[in-house]
Amino acid sequence: MNPKLAIRIGTDFAMFAVLFMLMGYSITGNAIHEWMGIALAVLFGIHISLNFAWVKSITKGRYTAKRTAGTVINVLMFVATIVTIVSAIPISGTVFRFIPAFADGMTMYRLHVLGANWMYVLIAIHLGMQWSRFLNTLLNRQATDRQPTIVWKILCISPIIFAAYGVFALINRGILPKLIMYYSFDMWRGDTSFLMFFVDYISIFILFVAVTHYILILSSKKGTTISDI
Repeated sequence: MNPKLAIRIGTDFAMFAVLFMLMGYSITGNAIHEWMGIALAVLFGIHISLNFAWVKSITKGRYTAKRTAGTVINVLMFVATIVTIVSAIPISGTVFRFIPAFADGMTMYRLHVLGANWMYVLIAIHLGMQWSRFLNTLLNRQATDRQPTIVWKILCISPIIFAAYGVFALINRGILPKLIMYYSFDMWRGDTSFLMFFVDYISIFILFVAVTHYILILSSKKGTTISDI
């Protein structure tokens, strides 16, 4: 693996780890949450700079259905990230508390929740679209030129188990109402167990990765090659 690719993968892992912990506001508390939010914003900037070649290529080449979907997902991720970052400033109680509120706090709070949850879902969908390529890179092999290894089988099968539980966690955590700003604050509950928080949110993430990945697998049977997935 070349150094640049290693940096890109490392940055992506770091972004996910920080975003994952940001979802656990009731566990980290406000101060840590805000500083981790700044860390995510920095990582987001690094991610954009490392992938700027993709930005410059948007207007070039032919757009297939998959490329169009990928571009839409990336643009939506960018919008969700900007909404999350901007809405965080007027409701900050630690890092940016010196900045006078420039918008209604409740509205900004709801936008912040909306943007953060969409970020989480869209990043999972984005990874799902790249899952086969990611596994090939991670294992330093091509899916079609060797017999599947035990590691490969585990990485392909275990997400199905997590995804099944992810359906329950998605409902239990009230993620869907937060994606459309249709919730009341009495549905919020604090986490008493980091383990349950970890299992729930990892399972939700894997659910969206798996659904996206296997939709592409099914579409491949209608003419798309496995290398395109």
